[in-house]
Amino acid sequence: MLDSKETHIHIHIHEGVSPEVAGRVIAALQELTGMEDELTVELGRSDTPEDGGAASLVRTAYNESTGRAKAMLEYLAENPGQPIPYSEVADALDLDSARALPGMLGSFTRRAQDQYGGFKPFESVRIGNQWYLKMPVEVAKVVIKLS
Repeated sequence: MLDSKETHIHIHIHEGVSPEVAGRVIAALQELTGMEDELTVELGRSDTPEDGGAASLVRTAYNESTGRAKAMLEYLAENPGQPIPYSEVADALDLDSARALPGMLGSFTRRAQDQYGGFKPFESVRIGNQWYLKMPVEVAKVVIKLS
């Protein structure tokens, strides 16, 4: 039986949470409990290390994508870690309007917020006056396995 003076706190930090955010949660817990030296942290992963810890989210995002959204993920995966100009992505997807890619990205972002805790398998990067899309190498490996 537990001593009534003991405090046991169990926190789940799910995949897709950045190490910085997880660190802030742990630091806040240490500060609140005053257990800096006594706090034990156990880290677990449901995915293999080579998947980057977010493989299940990548799989879900890929499997739930259709049409040009899926084609965009596949195109970005063919160029892992490389910033690709929006115009090049739009050309590769045969988008006929300047608003088509931003509209598709907005839709994907809303889906990511609603269904994946904000996780997106790519990032938008601004370099100078131009926007680029970039997929991390670890994410690209998962997408390539799925395509």
